[in-house]
Amino acid sequence: MQEILGEEITATPLYHVNFKLAAADLQLADRIAGMAGANLGRERFYNLPVGKTHWHMDAVAGLADSHDTPVVNAWIPLTHANEENGCLRVVPGSHQNGIRHELDGDDLERRALSLIVAPGDVIILDSKVIHSSVPNISKADYRWAYNFRYAPTRQPNGRPFLPGFVARSRVAPQTVLRDPATWRLMWIRALDYLSAHGSPVSYGSLRRPSLADAQAISRQWEALVPDIESWLKLGEERVG
Repeated sequence: MQEILGEEITATPLYHVNFKLAAADLQLADRIAGMAGANLGRERFYNLPVGKTHWHMDAVAGLADSHDTPVVNAWIPLTHANEENGCLRVVPGSHQNGIRHELDGDDLERRALSLIVAPGDVIILDSKVIHSSVPNISKADYRWAYNFRYAPTRQPNGRPFLPGFVARSRVAPQTVLRDPATWRLMWIRALDYLSAHGSPVSYGSLRRPSLADAQAISRQWEALVPDIESWLKLGEERVG
């Protein structure tokens, strides 16, 4: 990451654990959900980790003021990933065409490459690279992976209201966070605060915050939580 981003690196709060259920298990989950009155096929956030992930770029998940930040995703398989159990598909060079919300799937399929990987491999993706994953059509083979996203410290990362952490710093090495328990507590405080006061962004809404709105949100949260100690105090009035 230092070779790509420089010596001041923050791990952003945009990270995921992804798994692809085998086909029979995915059908079972759908049936159980249907008995409870839910239609998981219409749930975007359900399909993202367990079913077929459609074409997208990671950058659009962040507020507009982060779109010029060089964010890099480290996609790390915990199991093998192939075309049967749900590997990534990427469109080479697509990160050079700016932010795109509407994508032509047919054209992307013609240009895409499948990335076959195994535990010990790491896929490095620019946040503007268009990618997807194929569905898991295996009988009983789950595909697990997780990813962390990194950005230059003090640049907008897309989610200022959730805690990232400084992963490397030559200028201020004392700011590097090495304690996972502290990071966990930062998240507890942040989620508690958002539960009490509401999120500044509604992800169920079709309206995306404008650049000016995004900049205002980032300024507000930079002032509210400028350091680790501020995150740890955030919302503490709701903690027993």
